[in-house]
Amino acid sequence: MVASGRGRSAEAVYFYFSLLNMGPRAIKWQRMTASICSCALVSASLFAQADPDTSKYRMYRGHIADQTFFISIRADDAEAYLKRSYYREKIGDHQGAVDDLGKVIELHPTDHQAHNSRAFSRERMGDRQGAIVDYTIAIGLAPAFKDAYYGRAMDLYQLGNYDAALADLTAFIRLDTTRAETYLWKGYCEAKLGRHDAAIGSYAEVIRMEPRNAKAYNNRGMSLFFLKRYEEALGDMNIAIALDEHYAQAFNKRGQVKYVMNDVSGAMLDYNKSIGLDSTNAAAYCNRGVARMELKDHHGAIEDFSRSIELDNSQAETYYNRGVAYEAIGDATKAERDLKLSASLKRTGN
Repeated sequence: MVASGRGRSAEAVYFYFSLLNMGPRAIKWQRMTASICSCALVSASLFAQADPDTSKYRMYRGHIADQTFFISIRADDAEAYLKRSYYREKIGDHQGAVDDLGKVIELHPTDHQAHNSRAFSRERMGDRQGAIVDYTIAIGLAPAFKDAYYGRAMDLYQLGNYDAALADLTAFIRLDTTRAETYLWKGYCEAKLGRHDAAIGSYAEVIRMEPRNAKAYNNRGMSLFFLKRYEEALGDMNIAIALDEHYAQAFNKRGQVKYVMNDVSGAMLDYNKSIGLDSTNAAAYCNRGVARMELKDHHGAIEDFSRSIELDNSQAETYYNRGVAYEAIGDATKAERDLKLSASLKRTGN
């Protein structure tokens, strides 16, 4: 939905005044303040009348030019650097945003918000380690600044440091118990660490706050699955699918539950549905291949394992399964090749 010109204008005014009133370090803009806000109103009005994508880009470019002009007049203008970083981030110039926020930090070393913002831009550049450094500084400067804990947790999780991510999410929850998404990520970390009872509790908290959260049901179902509480797991996955009939991963996971409950035909139906919804899910092809092996469809299993390997060639289990399937049809050469590849991947931790 396209907002009205009045709505865009109000948003622009709010944004500018929120930047101009930043507490102890706010800079006196004098007549410049009125000029900037006037520009915001004009830009917002034009934005409402034009194509949203191209006009928004032009608007951001225009604001960047304005802030660059102000900086050329006053090189120690922290607010101008801050604003320019915001608009550079909006157009995807993450390095430019990082550079501008670096200047803000140079001028105001204790600005935890600037460190937090630079961490975000570094994330967008793929520099998670750099982002963690900035989040850590922000937390050191403002120990009650919850957003930095959450941001750092996301980077730590992506880097596989689940213990540290869990600690940050727990710290966030001590400061704010109202965000369901935090409990969801807490559950992810706990599950990764094999703490499925704790994960089930975290997912239950998400469900209490958001009863229609399909991801929470699906992931609680997986933790129940790992604890061999199959009937409960199946119930949660049924709810997840009822809430979101296009949830490919839930069909894949429900297929796994059905398979261990000896409902191979039901598992096949779920794997087919999962692949139909998402043909790039390597795990679903591997799981369907295993089910086909159980049904003695060795050629079909080989096709599924091969497709899974095309999508993700790092999984030792998939090569092992295909090796067993080749062995079942009497192709000893290919079986030996895949079994050796599987053993090699296991030695490297895959």
